[in-house]
Amino acid sequence: MLTESGMKNIIDNNIDKFIADLETAKLTTALDVEEKSYYVLDARKEEEIFNPLKTFIYNNPNLDIFSCLYVGSLYLREYYLRKHPELK
Repeated sequence: MLTESGMKNIIDNNIDKFIADLETAKLTTALDVEEKSYYVLDARKEEEIFNPLKTFIYNNPNLDIFSCLYVGSLYLREYYLRKHPELK
């Protein structure tokens, strides 16, 4: 789902923006990162960068945006935790 939906590309192409959003949250545990990663993506889902995902979901009505954001948030979480091993 991560790749097929385009969620991976959205994150990869905008990683600096998403990491900056996470950095402002002053996260102290891996669980904080996991929870905030979802909210970072959800807060930006109305931006144009998410249009490919919206098109994918429209054409695949068995999926919903929240599931795709969740899968994307796990990918974003892992990226962030690799940059911040002290949170593991």
